[in-house]
Amino acid sequence: MLGFWVGIGAGLPLGCYFREKGISRRISQTFLIRRKKLDEFDNEAGEYYKNLQKGSSDPDDFERYIYGSVAKKGYKDEVDTHKQAAEKRLGEDFLQEVKALKR
Repeated sequence: MLGFWVGIGAGLPLGCYFREKGISRRISQTFLIRRKKLDEFDNEAGEYYKNLQKGSSDPDDFERYIYGSVAKKGYKDEVDTHKQAAEKRLGEDFLQEVKALKR
């Protein structure tokens, strides 16, 4: 019960302050922007079979789809380098959006 009252006592004034200053809007916009960009890269393991049937996946990419980033492979190929470049761009875009929202 004490945790409830501490949460109300600290959370309510802090939430009101964030709303008054517009910080809550900036935070929510930042996370929405980031989530939209991350959704572009989502690919579940089950999609591999659908993509394979459509012909849009290569059978050699089985390990990449099934194991993803946890695969312990000692080599890099074009797909890895493109993925790393895309993740780097995503991080840079996110930082630019945060800087833009801070202004």
